[in-house]
Amino acid sequence: MQNIRHEWRPWLFRKSPSGLWDDPTARQNYWSWLAEVLGHSSPDDWYRVSQQDFVENHGKTFLDRFRGSPIDAVLAMCPGYDWKEWLFSTTPNGFWELPANRRRYMEWLATQLDFKAPEDWYRLTAETLSKHRGSWVFAKGGTIAEAVRDFIPSFHWQEWLFGTTRKGFWRSHENQLEYIQWLGQRLGFHKPEDWYRVTQDHFLSNAGASLLKRYGLSAFKAVMALIPPPKGGWIEWQFTRVPQRYWWKKKNRMRYLKWLESKLGFKQPDHWYAASQELFERHNGGALLMSYYSGSPAVAAKELYPSVDWKPWLFAKVPPNFWAKKQNRVAYMRWLGRKLSFKTPEDWYAITRKAFIDHHGAGLMQNHYGGSLTASRATGTKKSFRSG
Repeated sequence: MQNIRHEWRPWLFRKSPSGLWDDPTARQNYWSWLAEVLGHSSPDDWYRVSQQDFVENHGKTFLDRFRGSPIDAVLAMCPGYDWKEWLFSTTPNGFWELPANRRRYMEWLATQLDFKAPEDWYRLTAETLSKHRGSWVFAKGGTIAEAVRDFIPSFHWQEWLFGTTRKGFWRSHENQLEYIQWLGQRLGFHKPEDWYRVTQDHFLSNAGASLLKRYGLSAFKAVMALIPPPKGGWIEWQFTRVPQRYWWKKKNRMRYLKWLESKLGFKQPDHWYAASQELFERHNGGALLMSYYSGSPAVAAKELYPSVDWKPWLFAKVPPNFWAKKQNRVAYMRWLGRKLSFKTPEDWYAITRKAFIDHHGAGLMQNHYGGSLTASRATGTKKSFRSG
């Protein structure tokens, strides 16, 4: 019988020889055989290896030599290769606790993502980290900002640009001030008055949503708390939007009306007859006028000077439904009679439409009397001469 030399694979026996894996040659032979069985053609293929691969291929006792860890086995059997431990299904115990390992990972990630400048790291997201085996960053409540700052500590980071900040970040007044100063530079604000133009969207579109939430989503409140006021203090209505319910407080309405009076150069109450909706809107009071004074400067003037005997028809616009009230029509007709020097009821026969138009009564004629002089005369003759 001819002798045939056979290449035995001792691990394929039901029970492998005692001390088999003490032999470096046996370990190398098994490793080469396992690579062939698993179809590995390059070292990177070993990143996919699992405990099950060893168990199903007669390598349980082999793996026991490496504390049951496929990673330890790979690192020991292929020592000359530049392994990236994070590309295995799991990393060795305590791997991320070593600063050198965290730095190796971040350097590798920068290459993978083509990050060249520090600012590039602001684009890093949780999704990108997950795809690149970087979930370790979030262990124990960590954040992207903390990982990046640990990697490049010499750079002055704006933590809010990472999308998420560490817990308690916005509770720090110092961090709030740093953000608001950065936002001002970004918006081209150079003096306190520039902040009147800031809007909620300026915060939301510049990574300031979490800060703004601390101020009830009010840009007004954030600025008032963090920016030194201009000379004379803040004028709340100069902002694009005042806080909710701001105009409900009478003291705020009075402040605005006194300020507007000064701005318009009104020296005495009757100067308010020149006020109009346009003037309110031009001076940031349109919302107040429409929401609280029903769009009528006359109502605003009456609240400011309640003791004045106002003639609402002398304003550019009378209050809503003013002419629907008979007492207001009678008051106007008495006033008109005095203006026209009417002494007797018969004088009203001389009234003309032009007289109404010239004396602020066009709205009354058109909206209540339908343009009829007869109806207006009736009001004039019945009531106009009863008292003086």
